[in-house]
Amino acid sequence: MSGCLKRVLADGDCPAGNWISIGHPSLSEVSTELGFDFVLVDTEHTTMSFETVENHVRAVDAADGPADAVIRVPSNGPTRIKRVLDTGAAGVTVGPADEAERTAEAVRYPPDGNRGIAGGHASRYGLEFRECVENANDSVGTIDDGLSAIPLQS
Repeated sequence: MSGCLKRVLADGDCPAGNWISIGHPSLSEVSTELGFDFVLVDTEHTTMSFETVENHVRAVDAADGPADAVIRVPSNGPTRIKRVLDTGAAGVTVGPADEAERTAEAVRYPPDGNRGIAGGHASRYGLEFRECVENANDSVGTIDDGLSAIPLQS
């Protein structure tokens, strides 16, 4: 993960991204090559599997561009979030505001959260395990999708 999205947000700028709802990772690769700040892979309203998410994250990592992969998860359960972050994703989107705190805990390692530890792609399969764990709480983010505040029309 490049950290591009966090830098853009920290600078107070408006990030540009592409919303991906089709499973083929070439879409994420092209979006990264085009210079987007992030690629948001939607697993809430699609049939994408964890394997597909991992392929999108790898496509973003392999492409020559600044983008970070952010995953929109269908629920804020810590198990799902752990699995998504173990792919190397830069963050997850947050659903309803009342679940934001639970999501924030799920993306951070103890003592700041309850994320479990695994040796997946995010830690280069254990080769950078210590660095991954030491830096994850500062490098992984959550994003409010903004939809929870929009009233539905009847």
